[in-house]
Amino acid sequence: GLFCALPEGLPPGAWILDYVGKVTLGEKQDKSSDYVSDFGEKSELACDANTYGNEARFLNDFRNTGSFPNVEFNTRRDRH
Repeated sequence: GLFCALPEGLPPGAWILDYVGKVTLGEKQDKSSDYVSDFGEKSELACDANTYGNEARFLNDFRNTGSFPNVEFNTRRDRH
């Protein structure tokens, strides 16, 4: 996973990166991928960064680094 090297860390709620990936309907998501984020009240959409992702896919990967997730993903809309 990635980590923040700033001595003071980041303030709560700070934007870090957009999560980039292949968007599919939730029922068609790749169940074997480690990089799927579900969106919608009933997980109607899935964004899979396994093949078409950026560095954001490593932000919340806390395996072998800690005992709990260190970021949360919030849905936002682009203005364009």
